[in-house]
Amino acid sequence: MLRVAGSPTLRAASARVRVLLLPLLSLLVLACGELPVEPSPGIDFRTLLPVGSQFHQAYPFDLGEDFNDDGRPDRIWVVFYRFDLPQQEDSSVAPIGGAIYWLDSQRPAAVDKKDLFLPDGMYLCECDCQAHREDLVSRSDGEELLITDHCDERITRLVVYRWVGKPPYYEYVHHFSGDQITWTQNRITVESRLPSVLPLARSQLVERKVYVIEGQDGGGWRWVEGQKELSCLAGVPYEPDRSFYPEKVVLALYAHYTDTFKIRNYFTEAGWERAGGCWNSQCGCPMPREQVQYVRVEELQPAQPSQQSASPGETPPPVEGASSSLPGGVAVVIASIVCEPAGLEAKPVQVMWVLVQEGNHWLLNDVIVMPPQGQPPQQ
Repeated sequence: MLRVAGSPTLRAASARVRVLLLPLLSLLVLACGELPVEPSPGIDFRTLLPVGSQFHQAYPFDLGEDFNDDGRPDRIWVVFYRFDLPQQEDSSVAPIGGAIYWLDSQRPAAVDKKDLFLPDGMYLCECDCQAHREDLVSRSDGEELLITDHCDERITRLVVYRWVGKPPYYEYVHHFSGDQITWTQNRITVESRLPSVLPLARSQLVERKVYVIEGQDGGGWRWVEGQKELSCLAGVPYEPDRSFYPEKVVLALYAHYTDTFKIRNYFTEAGWERAGGCWNSQCGCPMPREQVQYVRVEELQPAQPSQQSASPGETPPPVEGASSSLPGGVAVVIASIVCEPAGLEAKPVQVMWVLVQEGNHWLLNDVIVMPPQGQPPQQ
C-alpha cells in the first residue's frame, strides 16, 4: 500500500479523489481484467498512458522512510507500454516505451511522470521489458535503476539510470544492445554477432565487448569501452583445421596458445618450423609463450581476394613478406591480437597468417608479425 505523505488535509483530499475514482476503476476491472498494480490511492496507469498504447507491466519501488519527512512520495512506479500497435497483426513485437510516475507533494493526489525514452528517441525494449534496482556502480550514490529487455531467455538490451535523489529520481546514463548482455558490479559485457555483410561473418563470429567505469565518485562516472574479443558462436571447432573457413584455425591457435600438443596440429611441418613453435615472439606475442596467460583476438580480416586463392592448376600470387608462395588453396588472414601476461598491460599486435589447404585440412604455413609503422616486418 502506498502511503500519502503530508498533512491531514492532503490525506482527506486523496480520500475524496479515491472515492470519485472507484466507480471508474470498477468499470475498468470489468472491461480489462485485473489491475496491473494495486490502485490505492486511486491510480490506474492505463488511464495515464499515451493514446493508442497498450499497457505492458508496472514495477513499484519504495524510496524508504527517509523520503517522507519533507512531503516527497515514498514510492515511484516504472510503467511500460507498447506503442505503434499494428491494426490486426500480433502486437507482441511492437516497441515498448516507459515512464516513471510519482505523486506530486504540492498537488494532492496528482501524478507526475518522466518519460524514459533514450536520448535519440529509441524505444526501450522489444520483447519483455523489466525493471529492477541494483548496486551496479560501486562509486555511485544509491542503487541504479536497470531496465532490461528479455528475448528468448537472453537479455538483449540494458538501460542504466543513476539515482539523483529528487524528482524524477533517476536520470539516463547509458544503454547497451546486443545478442546477449551480462554484468557484474562495475563491468558490463555485450556479445553481438558480426553483421552478415562483413567477409568473415561466414564463421559465425561473435564480438564480445567489455565496458568499465571511468570517472569520479558520486555522479561523475561514465561507461567506457574496455576490452573486446572475437570468438565463434558455438566455440572453437573440435577439429578447426577441417573447417571450411581458414580463419577458424587462426582463432583456434590463439584460443589454445599455451597448449603445445594442440596447436602443433594446426601447422604444416614447414610452418611449425618457420614459426619456431611459437616459443618466443614469432606468432605475435612479445614474450615467451610460457609467460602468456591468455590471448585475445580483437579483429580478423582477410587479405584482398587476389591474394586468397588461385584457380585450379595455377600458382597463387605471392603474398608480400611471406617466405614462399605455395600451390593449391591459399588463404591469408590478418589478426589483431592482445597477449596478456601476468600483471602487465598488453598492446595489440597485428599478425599475418598464410594458410594452405592440404586435402580436407587448412593449416598454418607462414607468419609475419606486422611491426609498428616504419619498421621492417618480423618473419
